Amino acid sequence: MLGAVFSVAPDRAAPSSATSAKSREYELVLRAPGDSALEGLTHLTLAEIEPGESLRGPTPGSESSLGWAGFELAQLDGTTDDSPLAADRLQFVFSERPESVSPVEYDEYYQEHLRENLQMESFSAGWRWRITPIHLDSSRQPPGSHLALYRMEKGWSEAGQEVSTHSARLRETWPAWFTHMRLSAISATAL
Repeated sequence: MLGAVFSVAPDRAAPSSATSAKSREYELVLRAPGDSALEGLTHLTLAEIEPGESLRGPTPGSESSLGWAGFELAQLDGTTDDSPLAADRLQFVFSERPESVSPVEYDEYYQEHLRENLQMESFSAGWRWRITPIHLDSSRQPPGSHLALYRMEKGWSEAGQEVSTHSARLRETWPAWFTHMRLSAISATAL
């Protein structure tokens, strides 16, 4: 399981216990237009969480404690046993399952979609996660119930065109509900 803490400034977030979990700091470098769920948050700490642990937020009184959002990420599936923490660049795609779509249909489609996206040279690994909010300011809504996380081999300035071309080619194969669901995307670069 991973913990994700999005904040306004870098700050070491850690599990609540005294164990030394692996963690990594990232700067959020690109955000999809209209994404308000994590608006204003510019940094991310990802940390491995042991069963029974919970992630604590930024240090009280620090600059980053002024605005933050924390989530537990429970892995659903993936294409590698590697941890996302080993990646220097990550692409986050948050989604919300439409009520009209069964959880089974949604998961089956997203397993296939994740593998389709890994046909691009820009992405070399992918994981799917269920998201549980731990802390979210009352002014924010969760970015989604699910997360597809991709290890990027190129920066977004190089990968963006490939992603656009790939999406345009696959668009006609997407189920009708896919084009109407809430999505948001963020790219992150390790500090």
